[in-house]
Amino acid sequence: MTTVVIYHSKYGSTKRYAKFIADALGADLKDTEEASKLDFADFEIVVLGAHLMGFAACPPMKKFLKSNKKYLIGKKIAAFLVGGTPPQLIDRNALIEKSFPEEIRRRIGAFAYYRGAMDYSRMSFGDKLVMRIASIVMPDKAKIEKFDAVKKENIKDFVAVVKKL
Repeated sequence: MTTVVIYHSKYGSTKRYAKFIADALGADLKDTEEASKLDFADFEIVVLGAHLMGFAACPPMKKFLKSNKKYLIGKKIAAFLVGGTPPQLIDRNALIEKSFPEEIRRRIGAFAYYRGAMDYSRMSFGDKLVMRIASIVMPDKAKIEKFDAVKKENIKDFVAVVKKL
């Protein structure tokens, strides 16, 4: 089974998870820009990974999916999303629905949400502003505190399911 892990990462958490997953699967690893040049005929399984923006996959991943939907339709799809919200506060079904076009959603055979990392001091002005507003509006979901929850062991169950696709 030939597999490719395609991701978009802004601050690095998604890239770290993508690398863990690609290594565990023996898969190729490409960011969305590199993946736009791929010959998808070479791959049976496509693993998609993105960070969240507004409780959905980031715009660069959505753009990639829109541009490459016709190549992905015939593939086995696995997907993971990375955000700052603790997993127990996430509505996984809503995330999938908001993040992936219907034709892709129907093909997702494995899905995971991972908590990433946040260092407020490294964030862009716009992201800091969004975090500040979110921490006021949703104090239970958006806290401005540094954390790093990226751990290789988090991928174990997801990788096991992907291997069975």
